[in-house]
Amino acid sequence: VNMITSRMFFKVEFSTQLILLITTLIILQFSFQIFAEIHHTDLFPPNEEAYDFKILDPNTVFGSPYGGFARATRSRLAALPLLIPGGGEVNNDTVEYMTVTDGLGRRYACRTYHQEEVTMRSLKGSLFDQVEFQETKDKITEKKEDVEGLVIRKNNMKQVETSKSDDNKLSEEDMKKMEINEALKFLKGVCTQMHLGWWSYEWCHSQNVRQFHVEITDKNKIVMTQATRLGKKTSTKVLTVSDLNDYKVKRKLEKANKKELTTGRIRQIKREEENESFMKGYLGSEVSMGVVKEEHTSGDVCDETKEMRSTTVEYHCCSEKNLKSLKPFILLNGKPIRSDIAAIAKIQEPKTCHYHFLLCTQLLCEGRAQQYSTGSDNKSIARQRGVPPANIKPKKENESIRETIDRTLEGICLFSNINEWWAYEFCHGAHVRQYHEGNVFDASTGLTTRQMEAQYFLGYYDKETSESFDRSEEIEYVVNVTESLFDSPGTRKKSQTSQRGNGAYFYQEYTEGEICDGNDPDVKDKGGISRATTVRFFCGLRYELSNVNEDSTCHYVIDVTIPDLCEHAVFRQPDDKKQVIKCL
Repeated sequence: VNMITSRMFFKVEFSTQLILLITTLIILQFSFQIFAEIHHTDLFPPNEEAYDFKILDPNTVFGSPYGGFARATRSRLAALPLLIPGGGEVNNDTVEYMTVTDGLGRRYACRTYHQEEVTMRSLKGSLFDQVEFQETKDKITEKKEDVEGLVIRKNNMKQVETSKSDDNKLSEEDMKKMEINEALKFLKGVCTQMHLGWWSYEWCHSQNVRQFHVEITDKNKIVMTQATRLGKKTSTKVLTVSDLNDYKVKRKLEKANKKELTTGRIRQIKREEENESFMKGYLGSEVSMGVVKEEHTSGDVCDETKEMRSTTVEYHCCSEKNLKSLKPFILLNGKPIRSDIAAIAKIQEPKTCHYHFLLCTQLLCEGRAQQYSTGSDNKSIARQRGVPPANIKPKKENESIRETIDRTLEGICLFSNINEWWAYEFCHGAHVRQYHEGNVFDASTGLTTRQMEAQYFLGYYDKETSESFDRSEEIEYVVNVTESLFDSPGTRKKSQTSQRGNGAYFYQEYTEGEICDGNDPDVKDKGGISRATTVRFFCGLRYELSNVNEDSTCHYVIDVTIPDLCEHAVFRQPDDKKQVIKCL
């Protein structure tokens, strides 16, 4: 009994010691990690006035987005990086160290490191943290060579060098589907309606489909009644031209074995062929990228079938002419706008309470998605008229600012609905226009159309002023980044939607617009003045009319962004490379 008891005690004691040893090792490892990562806290221990490191934000002046002590304690400053502007070539052969002494009399050896040399962690870390270097090109090349291998081809047993990354390349079909999905982003927040006698229908991209009845009251107001939800979007399928051709071949084989087809499948095939023929008439001379199918389910319960209503929506490529013939009524985030980005071409009910929408859009036509532009705040859909960006003339060598603008905007008008009431149109080399359109419902046809209710021309292109100087004087019409950040009183700051580059802009004057009497006493005393507009051209992500301001009575400032200007030296984004100082 004593022997058994002693053995059990030994096992328990050994197990306890083992657990203590493992715990000690874990604590030591954790302590080492803390020391290695934030050892500046050991050099500069925090006191009662120190900042809470958990909410420390080195990107703000005070160290934290939540405010805090205004006093800069040693521990706070030690946790911040020390960055200085400037790049230059990296030359480690001529590195010089600086000797610095802190307030406690301790000496440090400090030196600068270029942004390209160190990791992002070192760039944002403490001045006293150990520097972490990025991998050099030689090391990256060595790793790449280790990964690369030799593969023997089966047909001729010849060894060829290849990379594992080749296996991950996307196919052309995948690339085309990505292009289609990217194009459809322009439909965010877009709804369009179609009125068919008693019932009207509304489709909202990636949201829902509904059916309703429109009534006109005695006061000529349009009232929506009997609204029924036909489904909410649950899935999307992108079919490229190749996918559609494969399906047609499969369908042809099915038709060859007609005996094996059910009556429902025969009707479905017939309807598909009729719809394909119908939409082909809307295609015109355009080249389709494919078809997108959306399934909308879980609609309101159908009285006849006692099941939830559902809808299939098909997106098709349509020519601009045929799209306009549908007279689309477009809503953007619930507000009517002037646009022809999409329209419902046909609505069917192939079986009770299941609906089929055929939708027209140029976004599924090759090269047409570039013609549309939306602000990041999605307040406008600008449709460029005339020459599409895909067909812009090639860039000339040593092109001037005006040559770039003329080449990219020749024959093009940009539209914007920045203002809730007024819409704006800028036609380069022609005019600037302000207008308002209202909705008019025709009870006899069931169609809602847009009609012009008011318009004012805000200025015409001043050829004499804009073309009276040579290219060497263009710089006099460029306002640099420092000046452009401060607009005149009463105007907004520069648009944040798509402007890029250094903030500089080139301006032109559009003058002698329609007479404006305004509410300004000075204007009335003069008998009215002509409206005029200053057009400012910025480097930007898109061809876009990005901002409109009335900086003084009857004088307007509009901002236009052009991606091609970003390549010009005057507008190019400056290189803001940094250097970081580290001390040991």
